[in-house]
Amino acid sequence: MEALRWLLSLLWPPTHEDPQLNRWQKHMAGSMMVTTVAILGLGLAATGKLEAYGVGGFASSDDVQQVKEATNNIQAMLIERDIYDARREQCRAMRDNDVAAKPTTLRRLEQLRMDYQRITGREYRLPGCDEI
Repeated sequence: MEALRWLLSLLWPPTHEDPQLNRWQKHMAGSMMVTTVAILGLGLAATGKLEAYGVGGFASSDDVQQVKEATNNIQAMLIERDIYDARREQCRAMRDNDVAAKPTTLRRLEQLRMDYQRITGREYRLPGCDEI
């Protein structure tokens, strides 16, 4: 109890003769205490220390990693589809001997394969024209 009084004497201002000064000092001391408690509460909530009280923290690194992996998987699937379409166009250009379309489809196909490798870390195996 004595420690609490000592702590309050540090936080709460002494009484003065001027009532306006007293009001201002008490207002400032109260505001500082509320601000301090709010900052501590937000810090505890952000780190997940208040989960027992129903206040969750920010996303954990595991959650962020799961979202990143899911996003990469979706991107990889979309790129696989684009690679297949580009390969089909390339095969059609080679079959029809379309000289103008060959370089364009090749550049697009190589860019898509580089994107796929950057996202997945694996090289995409192109299907043969007979497989399409």
